[in-house]
Amino acid sequence: MTDEARAAVFARVFGEPVEVVRDEDPRTLAVDVAVHAPGFADRSFYTLVTHGMSDVAMPIPDGVEASSRTELVLYVDQPGPTFVRLLQTIAKIPHEADHWLGAGHTIPNGEPPAPLFPGSALDTVLVLESVVSPERELKSHVEISGSPLELLWVVPITAAECGLKVEEGVGALLNLFNERQLSFVLDPGRESLV
Repeated sequence: MTDEARAAVFARVFGEPVEVVRDEDPRTLAVDVAVHAPGFADRSFYTLVTHGMSDVAMPIPDGVEASSRTELVLYVDQPGPTFVRLLQTIAKIPHEADHWLGAGHTIPNGEPPAPLFPGSALDTVLVLESVVSPERELKSHVEISGSPLELLWVVPITAAECGLKVEEGVGALLNLFNERQLSFVLDPGRESLV
């Protein structure tokens, strides 16, 4: 699938982007971020989607059921450079580390984890399958070189929430999110739920 074909699929799902932020540091892989405005398909939020992570297949370990072709999505009230950089950084990790990134994986922002955003308690990224339709069904409709294109949702979390996920599993964290009615739209200033 070419970049143009992928962009056409995303335009059908999210509407035409109002902006495409080009990767200014494409050393290992060029990952652009398309910014889709509210209004399309009754969305009241911006949808930021990477373009380029899926250009190179990730190395999936034997016995793991996961797609080797992935892009990332983030839902925000207002787009900004910090969110774009976050998506580009996360998108390049599998290719720079020769590893794979799948639903349920967490990535701390350093050791010890530092805030992802100024003044924020959020210091770790959790990636999940999107809970928003129609993108959660994307992998059943789009393939790249025979592998389904998976769209992973970037969910910034706190170190304490990551600790819950490590100790009790991602299901326990998701149950907490549901119990506390955590919005899928990012709030960089939210407090820890743990």
